[in-house]
Amino acid sequence: MLSIIDQLRQRRADLKFSLTTLEKRTGVALPRLSVIFNPQKTVDLRLSSIEVLADALDAEVVVVPKASVALVQSLLSSQTSPMVVEQTPSALERALSRRG
Repeated sequence: MLSIIDQLRQRRADLKFSLTTLEKRTGVALPRLSVIFNPQKTVDLRLSSIEVLADALDAEVVVVPKASVALVQSLLSSQTSPMVVEQTPSALERALSRRG
């Protein structure tokens, strides 16, 4: 599974958001975003920063029980368009509630 920062980087790429767009949506300074989204850099972000970035990328940060990771990965890998990905949380919630 990709790290959270790599997931944010992938989401940004999928949405084709520029750093300037993210700066406007988050209020995070462009130089900081440049470091965060540079795959050659290692960054250590606070959870609040991750949540702000995820929100700007129309995504959510969730904790998935280890027993459900394979199911979640399967659901996410079957999604092909940003429109469908945005619907994933409700499908994910339904699938997880069935597993108990």
